[in-house]
Amino acid sequence: MRTINLNGKELATPNLFASYRLGDVTSAGVKFFPWKITNTQAVLVNAYDLIENPKCSGYRKRLTEQHKTIRQHIEFNGPLMIDSGAYYFLRSGNIHVRPTDVLQVEQNSDADLGVILDHPFPPKATDKQQRINRTLANTRTMFANFTKEEHSAFELLPVVHGHDAKTIKKTIDRLYVISEKYNGGKLDKLGIGSLAPLAQNGNKELAVEVLTNVRCLLPNTYLHCFSMGSSLLMLLAFYCGADTVDSQTWIISAAFKFIQMPGHAIFRLATRERAANPYRYDKKIKEIKKLILDLYSREGFVLKDWQSGEILRDPNGSDIDQYINELTDRRGQRHLHNRACHNLWVFNFEAKRARQEKRRGNFEEFIGGRLKDTKYYDAFLYAKQMRKDLKIRA
Repeated sequence: MRTINLNGKELATPNLFASYRLGDVTSAGVKFFPWKITNTQAVLVNAYDLIENPKCSGYRKRLTEQHKTIRQHIEFNGPLMIDSGAYYFLRSGNIHVRPTDVLQVEQNSDADLGVILDHPFPPKATDKQQRINRTLANTRTMFANFTKEEHSAFELLPVVHGHDAKTIKKTIDRLYVISEKYNGGKLDKLGIGSLAPLAQNGNKELAVEVLTNVRCLLPNTYLHCFSMGSSLLMLLAFYCGADTVDSQTWIISAAFKFIQMPGHAIFRLATRERAANPYRYDKKIKEIKKLILDLYSREGFVLKDWQSGEILRDPNGSDIDQYINELTDRRGQRHLHNRACHNLWVFNFEAKRARQEKRRGNFEEFIGGRLKDTKYYDAFLYAKQMRKDLKIRA
């Protein structure tokens, strides 16, 4: 376990940046900023929301009128990262925004890290090298226009893309050339992009290869992996060498009535499913209750009232029934807030447990145990062999 210093803010790793989209509070159903109540230690905000997202125009106007930074708006004092928004700009047609526009927004945000405007690509893209070249060109432009004197506490985060060891090595070498000219030769912080589509489309082993190879090439560099999805995928990324990841799954899954649980696939809590198959639904609820009680007794996993933040101490079966009931939408009551807070709590709990077990020297055993009965276990075994072959310590 190590600690990263971001603008004087210390962040123990491995850890999570909770991805927040402008407007999640309150229009998406989250009633208040959940950072303290869920023990969230780092947050990521998307520059697309701060520049162009039409759904966020009212929030942008309000921030301008109130002379507030995004940090002030989300009421968060910990490490804050501004993603470049490249994925969303691409999805809207093409990346037409200028890298200097992204840089200006990032520098004015009161954030600690701003991500280079990169060009991510899916596994089957035919223009991967062109996108890598554009990412590197944007890296030069943003570093060249970076006014360090005015924003001495702010840092830019370069991003590497590549789905094979040769491309990764070549791209990192080119990043070193840029860093020699503009960043004092330092490549001490790096983001890794284009991994999420691999993991989500059945290419988990390739995602493992990419991340593990980057870690092997840069053993002492702070590595951040973008958009890692579920808490299980987050743990796999940690094992492969990521210091931090970001995920928006805590709220997206909540919107679709799913809850995360440590070491398990997601569960869907929906009255429609109960009506369709009461026996199977009740069996699922019993499984969740047993898991909560086991985690409480073995690992100190506690439940909370997600309105007040009060811990539910010594829960019994009836208490857990009530807790699950307040995660499940009912007629006239939508409990997205409770599900979102619960999910974010699980992400942060799992990151904390990973840090604890790394400190105790049981990191590999912990990750393997969490992934044992999941779709990520084969990828974990592959990563384990890669680490052994590359002589990377867990």
